[in-house]
This record gives sequence, structure tokens and C-alpha cells, in this order.
Amino acid sequence: MATKLTDTQTLTGGSLTTGVKNPATLTKFPEAGATFQVDTTGATSGTGNTFKVQLRAWVVGVAAPEIIKEFELPVPEGVKAGDLYDSMPVFSVWDDWDWNVTQIGTATSVTLSAVGVGV
Repeated sequence: MATKLTDTQTLTGGSLTTGVKNPATLTKFPEAGATFQVDTTGATSGTGNTFKVQLRAWVVGVAAPEIIKEFELPVPEGVKAGDLYDSMPVFSVWDDWDWNVTQIGTATSVTLSAVGVGV
């Protein structure tokens, strides 16, 4: 029977650094897809003040991960302008995923989470 799978990690203090962040608890991608969310505090708008993180996924045997989405907070344009969270549903099957923090800006705390369905 399928179950709800969750993976959440909060980056703050010494863990709020650039680079690859592996999932906190899940060791594979949820088979029925998942919604990925990035939530930050302390980020302010303006050049160099944004937090950017890539959601990357791959299949076993592939040399490089696919960048599924780059989250940029605060959201710079559109109806969510200035928001300090963003999410994206992914309805495809991958073997694994990770987060790649490329810019920290003025963020003081960031929560990276995934909620999906799998076995």
C-alpha cells in the first residue's frame, strides 16, 4: 500500500551554506511523484539578496543530474512577487534527487521539503 513520504530539512547557522544538500531522510524519489517546497526567512529583495536553490533529479547510471527547477526567493516577479516560499509538483519518476544551493543572499533560515507518495 502506498504511503505518504516526507523529507524536510532546515538550513540555518553553520548548515546554511552553498553546495549540494542531500535529502534528510528519503533515499529514493517517491514513486507517485512529489511536491517540493522551499521556504525562507530573512531574505530581502534586491540584487545579491536572493536565495537560490536548484532541485535536481536523476536516473541511475546518468553522469549528471537534471535541473528540474531553480527556486529563487524572494520571488522576483509575477503574482507572488516578494513571497518567501515557492513550490512545484513533480509528477514523473526519477531514481533520486538532491538540492543544490547556489546563492544564499540575506537568508537566515531555509526549509527544504518534499511530500510525496510511495512504498
